[in-house]
Amino acid sequence: MKRRKRGKQTLKRKMLSILLLCAMSCILAVVIVSYMTIRMIRNDSIQENMQIYLEQITREMDSDYYDMIGIVNQMSPNGLIGSVTESYLSVEDNYDRYFEQKSLREELIKLGYVNTKLLGIAYYDPKEQKELIGNFNVRVLDPSYQTISKVVVSAENIIQAMHTSYLGIRETPVLSVMRRVSFGNKRVLDIYAEIEPDMSVSDRLNKEK
Repeated sequence: MKRRKRGKQTLKRKMLSILLLCAMSCILAVVIVSYMTIRMIRNDSIQENMQIYLEQITREMDSDYYDMIGIVNQMSPNGLIGSVTESYLSVEDNYDRYFEQKSLREELIKLGYVNTKLLGIAYYDPKEQKELIGNFNVRVLDPSYQTISKVVVSAENIIQAMHTSYLGIRETPVLSVMRRVSFGNKRVLDIYAEIEPDMSVSDRLNKEK
């Protein structure tokens, strides 16, 4: 009788052990599946956020380039500021030239008030290798701006790749547009404009990674 009872107890223990092992296996499987599901959802969320951020960065960069093209248009011979530049270049009398230069400098300063992201603008004479209006920006424009990688060349505008500033603080990342124009007195000048892009979206994108 005792042997039978012991046999039954041993069988029960084995059955309980098997059931417990099965239960633990099921729980472990559920935990693994849940973890993988959460991870997949998180990865999908990160990818979705990255796509949103990239689209936002593209829109903002496009907007910055359009703003600079608008500025370059104003500084071109047919633009509002370009007409002031034309007057300055055509004046021979030093007294009148002083006031024309003052007027041109004021018009260029106004551009910075209208567009707060504008980091610097310049008329540059590639032949004489100097700026038309000196002491206007934080730094004197280096002629190597002409070697910056080109993204697009369209309607005389040279849209340049992102690079460190040539007019502001050297380490500042900027976007730039350049255009070579000829004024009425046959003076050939490069118009160069820099905008500091909003890097906050890019910083958030790096954190997501």
